[in-house]
Amino acid sequence: MGCLRIRTVGYIMRFLGENSLTAGIKLFIDLVYYFAMFAMAVLAVVTMWIFFFGAERASVQVPVQFELKPSSYLVSSSKYAIDRAVFSHAKGILSIDGLRRIHILFQAGIGLLTLGVSLVVLNRLRAVFNSLKEQNPFIAENASRIRMIAVVVILGEILSKSLLAWSSATMAGDISFSGLRLTSDLDLDGSILFLGLVLMIISEMIRLGSQMRADLEIIMN
Repeated sequence: MGCLRIRTVGYIMRFLGENSLTAGIKLFIDLVYYFAMFAMAVLAVVTMWIFFFGAERASVQVPVQFELKPSSYLVSSSKYAIDRAVFSHAKGILSIDGLRRIHILFQAGIGLLTLGVSLVVLNRLRAVFNSLKEQNPFIAENASRIRMIAVVVILGEILSKSLLAWSSATMAGDISFSGLRLTSDLDLDGSILFLGLVLMIISEMIRLGSQMRADLEIIMN
């Protein structure tokens, strides 16, 4: 039975072709890329409509981070001997009615910036997978593309968390809540920063690989 499964998988892979996985991923990235372009165009039109014709006050959803005051809840357990438990670094969406139009435009601007950054990353990925389909990944252009993706990933994490902290600080200065406190800590995701560093290393490996191949071609010629 095991041999039959292996043979079946082998037949399928031969039928689809050696580059089927790369082509499939490339197709998925293309679809996401064009969808992001469409979403960005729609958001830009909506933003322009709000700027010229939108109401002076409307509802908005603001990302915030907060801490619940220990006096506002009670934690108990029949299994563990808990002396104290505190919620911290919680994140959520604050829905507010009646904010001015400028706040709506600010949120739309953040959305346009996020989509723009996503389009940059997806565009570079499309180019990388094009070179993979051509079986020519170790080129200097790919090193630059992956380095750009790494920089965007790292800066995107820092920028998004900075905006979250700023948004929370702004709301905390203007609105008071019973039972919780809005925080403005810069809570960076270490895994995303680590991913950016790994991509930096991969880009350097590809750059060195392209240099070695170029030197080898010079020697062979």
